[in-house]
Parts: sequence; C-alpha cells; structure tokens
Amino acid sequence: MIATGDSFISDVVMPAFSVIRKKLESKKRMVAVDRETSEATIISTYHAQLEIRYTIGLETTAEGTFAVVSTTFRDPLTGRDEATQPEAFGQPGEEPASLSEVTEEDIVSDFFRNYKPATSSEESEGYKLQPGDLL
Repeated sequence: MIATGDSFISDVVMPAFSVIRKKLESKKRMVAVDRETSEATIISTYHAQLEIRYTIGLETTAEGTFAVVSTTFRDPLTGRDEATQPEAFGQPGEEPASLSEVTEEDIVSDFFRNYKPATSSEESEGYKLQPGDLL
C-alpha cells in the first residue's frame, strides 16, 4: 500500500510521537504535539526551556511525496535556539525514503539521534529505544 501524506502523518508519525512523548515524560519533560494536515511537530521543554522542536512535514516533487524533517534546539553553550534546514528523511547521501519506507521506529530513532537533554548531567543513553517501546 502506498502511503498518502495524511495517512503517513496519522498512521506513522503520530504513533511515533506517542512513543517519544511517553519516553520524554518519564524523564520529567513537558511535551506538546501539534498536528496539521501536512506536518506534525513534537516539542520538549525542561524547566520552561526548549530542548527540541522536531517537525516532520511533507514535500512533493515530480518523483513523489517525501517526509522532510527539521529541528530547533537550545544550544547549551550559547543558550540560543538553533534551527536546522529541512532535510528529506533517509540516510545521508542516499535518495530520500518514500513515505511507505519510513516506519514508526525510524522516526523514534531519528528523533533521539537529534535529541540532546537540556542538562549536561543527563546522558541521552537513557532515551534510546528499548524493546517493547513501540506500540
């Protein structure tokens, strides 16, 4: 089955964000999720400071529709929010993954690859996906 943009957001992205939310809330983070027709965003804050804003949107080209990821995070050295340029979901140097190739687990793993806890005493190790985390 070929995923459409709306079904990709509702059937893949939102369940992944639910897993991410549970993991972050277990570490005392405040988490907000916003869903629109063609994108979804999850935001984690700690003591009212942004840790990460992770957005998955859709981009349509002549080759098809692809997931595009952008992040904003608080730089611990400067205290400023830093944003990344939107990038097609997939492995660097490879063709972008089609919507039907991106899984819930891929999104959770990508989120935690980009996530850095607000406190330097915390290691991101505790946020790695564990067996049974996915619904």
